[in-house]
Amino acid sequence: MPHIDFPSFPAVSDEYVANGITYVWNGYGWAIKGDDVGGGAIGIGAIAVGDTPPSSPELNTLWYESDTGMLFLRYDDGDSHQWIQINPQPAIPTPVQQIVQAHGCCKLRKEGTALILRRHNGNTITINGVMQTIPAAGVSLTPAGLTDGVYFVYAYMNAAVMTLEFSATGHSQDPTTGIEIKTGDTTRTLVGMAGVYSNVLYDSLTQRLVRSWFNDTGVTAWGYNAAIFNSTSTGYVAVTGLFAQTLMWAGEDMVAAVTGQCNNTTAGQVEYHSIAINGSAQIGSCIIHTPAANYWSAFALTLPNTWGGADGLVAAQLNVAVSGGSGSWYTGCVQSLSTKGRP
Repeated sequence: MPHIDFPSFPAVSDEYVANGITYVWNGYGWAIKGDDVGGGAIGIGAIAVGDTPPSSPELNTLWYESDTGMLFLRYDDGDSHQWIQINPQPAIPTPVQQIVQAHGCCKLRKEGTALILRRHNGNTITINGVMQTIPAAGVSLTPAGLTDGVYFVYAYMNAAVMTLEFSATGHSQDPTTGIEIKTGDTTRTLVGMAGVYSNVLYDSLTQRLVRSWFNDTGVTAWGYNAAIFNSTSTGYVAVTGLFAQTLMWAGEDMVAAVTGQCNNTTAGQVEYHSIAINGSAQIGSCIIHTPAANYWSAFALTLPNTWGGADGLVAAQLNVAVSGGSGSWYTGCVQSLSTKGRP
């Protein structure tokens, strides 16, 4: 074939004739135009890109339908001119195809007197190795006949009906699917835990006793003392009524904090402050010196920590002591316990 010296920097649809054959620049290269192709082949014209076909197209024009990924050719079948599809499948996924089902698109919460598993950022959860759709109305569970304590909550399929159950049996990871299940029972998928006392669920400002396994970024419980607390004890004692409780997952980060005001009947005495976790471990210290008798001083104590225990109930409570005299802690001291969500 003789060498063809095509023009430089052509515009789309520019034509060039060489050796009796007409070429058209389609934006990517020089294509042989229409009937100039020999041997019975069909020359390919320009390529159009858009959601709708081009108006008044030439024969042998290619049209790439950009919203579906389909490729069409303008073709003369002898009776009419029409678009024919020349790729059997879309080259790109459609919006419907881009929807990906995911495990754990839900959140467990307390609503009224019941637990409800609600859809969250999707509507699916894997149970017994099968992706299941969470009902639009959610799945509910009301405590009945339970002894006081903390229970894990599992989802399972009762025939074709998604159901929740309380269980004292712990959870572990299914080695096959990596999903957290009821230990020894792959038909039960973990969705949360809840504290049940006198068959009542608690999820109040002071007691955050409902936690979701999925989509739980942490909770904060707040407590305050409703009356002035007085003490002459030189050993730590708990401030009556000043506590905060929450359920925590093993390894979850937490922050315990307390603020308030205190005084002493005797000048020069010291008030000591510490936070007790679950009634025993004293963490942190804040010391206030009383400059004058009955002088109110502000105190604050913030303690970041990581819960090193198992899943379950954690309580933070202000403990106080004095070096002498009689100490008082003012109404409205605030104790908080915040969690950061499971690791």
